[in-house]
Amino acid sequence: MSSSVWVFGYGSLIWNPGFPYDARLVGFVRDYSRVFYQGSTDHRGTPQSPGRTVTLEHQPGATCWGIAYKIREEDKQKALEVSLLHDSQT
Repeated sequence: MSSSVWVFGYGSLIWNPGFPYDARLVGFVRDYSRVFYQGSTDHRGTPQSPGRTVTLEHQPGATCWGIAYKIREEDKQKALEVSLLHDSQT
């Protein structure tokens, strides 16, 4: 029996996860909110005018809704790479 991990998607991973998963659940994290603070020059803007992408910010009392994906251990690396590509580009 293989083990699994859960990945929480709160931005583009909601509609385009880009990795295999066994299950998905609507859920939320407490004390975090979605904010458009992160700049992006590769697919949402230019070097002169960076676009904004969603990131999470700690905010007591806030709730951030998203999708939790159950991922097999053998797919964990791909999910991590895709997650970083989606939500961490600057």
